[in-house]
Amino acid sequence: MTRNPLEILIIFFIILTIISVILDSFVSSGSHIFALLAGLSVLVLIILGFIHKLSHGHWDW
Repeated sequence: MTRNPLEILIIFFIILTIISVILDSFVSSGSHIFALLAGLSVLVLIILGFIHKLSHGHWDW
């Protein structure tokens, strides 16, 4: 099963979001840079999801 580059990007951003949320919970400084990174990753995931849906016509992997 080979994955196209769009699916690899989606998987990468899912992992990045999870890591960012975990790091933000451990970092006690005032800046929430990891939370911001997680939020941006979710936005990118939404955009990539719509591109994936438009290119395949369905949500199936």
